[in-house]
Amino acid sequence: MALVWKDEKYATGIQEVDDQHREVFVLVNELLSALESGESRQKITERLDILADHAVRHFECEEGHMDRLQCPVRVTNKCAHECFLRDFADLRELFDEQGNNPRFVSEVEEKVCGWLHKHLMAIDLVLRRSTSSADPS
Repeated sequence: MALVWKDEKYATGIQEVDDQHREVFVLVNELLSALESGESRQKITERLDILADHAVRHFECEEGHMDRLQCPVRVTNKCAHECFLRDFADLRELFDEQGNNPRFVSEVEEKVCGWLHKHLMAIDLVLRRSTSSADPS
């Protein structure tokens, strides 16, 4: 289940956030490709680590923009990020215990790909409205 970025569907209107979202799509697709091609445990671990590090940095950046814009979903967004990071830690633990297997791939598709799509559509796109209604002065 590769992720495909489409500006008209996912763009928030904040270049920094959108660039980071695009990078998340690339990193998730690289992880899925590594899983599909049976790359080594070390390579998959590296991809998981890179994705986790990027997520933490991105969440801090996005939350800062939402706070600055007084975005109405900023508290919900922060909670969703915390939940994602907990779920991702559980995924990492599952991989450490069992390695690459169909269950792990299914969990990645649900807890990373599925979450990302739902989160972007339900929460992050509120930034689009917040940036258009923000006072430019």
